[in-house]
Amino acid sequence: MNDTCERINTYGQSKSSFIIGYEGIPQNLLLNAVTSVILIIIFLIIRKVAWRYSQSALLDTSEESYLIKKQRNYNVWSQFFYGNLKRHHRASAVASTPSDDNRPGAQGNESSDASYSPNLLPESISGAPESAGGGGGGRVGGGASNLQQDPGLFRSLKSFIQLTDEDIGSVAGKDAVRYIKLQRYIFVLLLVVLVLSLSIVLPLNIHGAFTDKVGDFSRTTISNIKGESFSLWVHGVLSAGYMLLAALFMCHYSRHVVSYDAYSVNPNCLMVKGVPERLLDEAVIMGHFREAYPNVLVEKVNFVYDTAKLQKLHDESIFISAVLQLCREEAEAAADAAAATGAASSSTTPIAEPPQVSVTKCRCTWLCGGCCCGTEDAVTYYADRLENISKRLTHEAEVSKSRKLPFIFVEFATPTDASHVLSDYQRAQGHLCGLLPFNRRGPARSVHSEVLQTDSWTVEFAPYPEDLNWHNLSHAASLVWYLRAAMINTGLVLLLFFFTTPVYFMTMLKLNRINDAFQRNVATQFLPTLFLWFFSAILPLIVYYSDLFIQHWTKSTEHYAIMIKCTLFQLLMVLILPSFGLSRADEFFKWIFSLNSNDSAFRLRWHCVFVSENASFFVNYVITTAMIGCCADLLRFSELINYAFHWFSARSSAEAKLAYKKVQWENQYGFNLSWMLCIFGIVMTYANVAPLILVFGILYMIMKMIVDRYNIHYVYLPSIMDRDVHRLSQSLVLVCVFLGEIFILGFFLIRIPGMSDARTVFMFVAVIISLAYIFGRLMVHMLRKAGCFGEQSFDLGCLENCDKTPYLPKVLLRPPGGSRSSGLPAEH
Repeated sequence: MNDTCERINTYGQSKSSFIIGYEGIPQNLLLNAVTSVILIIIFLIIRKVAWRYSQSALLDTSEESYLIKKQRNYNVWSQFFYGNLKRHHRASAVASTPSDDNRPGAQGNESSDASYSPNLLPESISGAPESAGGGGGGRVGGGASNLQQDPGLFRSLKSFIQLTDEDIGSVAGKDAVRYIKLQRYIFVLLLVVLVLSLSIVLPLNIHGAFTDKVGDFSRTTISNIKGESFSLWVHGVLSAGYMLLAALFMCHYSRHVVSYDAYSVNPNCLMVKGVPERLLDEAVIMGHFREAYPNVLVEKVNFVYDTAKLQKLHDESIFISAVLQLCREEAEAAADAAAATGAASSSTTPIAEPPQVSVTKCRCTWLCGGCCCGTEDAVTYYADRLENISKRLTHEAEVSKSRKLPFIFVEFATPTDASHVLSDYQRAQGHLCGLLPFNRRGPARSVHSEVLQTDSWTVEFAPYPEDLNWHNLSHAASLVWYLRAAMINTGLVLLLFFFTTPVYFMTMLKLNRINDAFQRNVATQFLPTLFLWFFSAILPLIVYYSDLFIQHWTKSTEHYAIMIKCTLFQLLMVLILPSFGLSRADEFFKWIFSLNSNDSAFRLRWHCVFVSENASFFVNYVITTAMIGCCADLLRFSELINYAFHWFSARSSAEAKLAYKKVQWENQYGFNLSWMLCIFGIVMTYANVAPLILVFGILYMIMKMIVDRYNIHYVYLPSIMDRDVHRLSQSLVLVCVFLGEIFILGFFLIRIPGMSDARTVFMFVAVIISLAYIFGRLMVHMLRKAGCFGEQSFDLGCLENCDKTPYLPKVLLRPPGGSRSSGLPAEH
């Protein structure tokens, strides 16, 4: 193992000739400010283009609905990526429209914008009669007239500033409001820490004994204080106080924000696994519950079907139907243009045949115009394809209903009934808190118990229907699912251990070999943090997409897994390894396991943490993330690249214009929380080591809150963040603050000789208490889920807010009207 500190910030070997001091932080701040201004200007220009084309196309980001006017010069991607016009219109109307918290959109349970503002849908799609008059109407009507004028930058900015939590909740659901409020709690916590650290810790660091040189960044860090200094008591007490403060903030957030309507399960419904597939009969199962639990009222038994293939066909049919309608619109526009040209020409001049809307015969891009394999009429091609998909869809719908999966959803009259049955099975399975086997006995039995094999059932509270990934349920709890999850997670561990971190890339670049002074200043002071930000953004994306391949059967579980893996991965990769001067995780664990035999290695690694160049690097990293990182989130480069791929691979211009339908994203709370907590962890870890980092931590939180409010309200589709994700986020906030205590304890160990010093003992006790508190929170959560505290009780208000959506995938539900004119089964 390498016994030297791998330093990323090489400012010490390349002093600036135009801004002196502070380890390159002023230069990095200036370059980031210029770059972020350029990115914001690009964003404003593209958004201006979106408004310019708003009269040519009013696009709905819902799953099935769109309105394309008969103009051909409109821009799709700018509207999709940089602000939904329909949402801008709705934002201005939301203040004058009474909110309805009972609609699906208010709860964040639907991923379709169609449920928010149905009057914006065209009549031909929404099913409203064309003769409808007056205020309702199916067409855009007066709503479109409000969009005819570009509101301008200042009016748009004013509208954005005036957005309230109620406005955001009406668009993105209550979980979005809770996410925003968590950001506020973290922001206020950082603000309090900023005041304390800048007013108390920073003066103590500056008046240390090692250096008094003005402009030296190390003068502002804890490394400027001698080990025998009494002021180290202040650092220790404040780091422990920050932990207490964070615990109080998270308790207040949990008590006042995450209320009864944030339950991750439906208290009226149980999910039962292990039912024999041959005995999935509603009468038999209902009879079992009536006899085994005579005081319990079962309202309905819902079976689960394998709809993976059906969902794929359904999504394809929706897309092809939209493409076909757009092709017909283009063909009509071309015919109208040809007719107008013919009427204006001389009567002796033959009328030219209107141009054909074409599609390539092979999978090459539409941009080549069929140069490889020719073209054919797009309307005929998509109509035939849609008819074929419709037949397959109808057949697959019938087949899916015959493919029942071995688990059911049992709906009860009250949460008390459901909790009673669940508690009986938890006791019957012979587990103490679901962990230790003892006193095994069978559950309540009936005459059907033997054939239904009720002793082997696994019973738990059911997720809400909107939380289920119905197309993944065929893999739930199967051996294949566990094998795939094990393989993917093993691959991630190998990537984490042996794939070089951004630190390694920085040391391999050899930036100091650049001869030009200005270029060398930029390369050594700006590029390292930019590259670290880039790689730290790419590698968590690998974690995110790999977790999608695991095919979680609930969205909440997916958010939970992504959040915990991304947070731990980023903290290790971005904070812990660079702090200790290590380039790979395997070196870190080698160092951990060799501590007993090599005390010098222990002191060397902790010395790396408090090198001034190391602390200044993290200040620069937070600056880069706050400015360039947040502006990049505003521009959404990753989604734009994904969209460009689908745009170039389209077979016709109509497919290219509707490529945005293939890249619609729900708000990924787990991913966004992990990124925010990583930066929060860096700031809190170095809050007492280098207090200046708190200034830029506040800047990051301000930028993050602004960008997230914009994206949540105007861009992303709603999603669900259940109570487990809320609790995990609170625990991870405490972990981030706990890392600051660990670093202060490490400084005491290398600066203060012996373990008997009162400051070291105090810090050691504070670390033990904090660790016990965090571990206790996690254990209480696990034991509560395992049923250790008796039957779960639910607030009375939960009965009014429980969702009544049936436990069936939307592709199997049919509205009373049957199917649409296209012949496709209509989606509920």
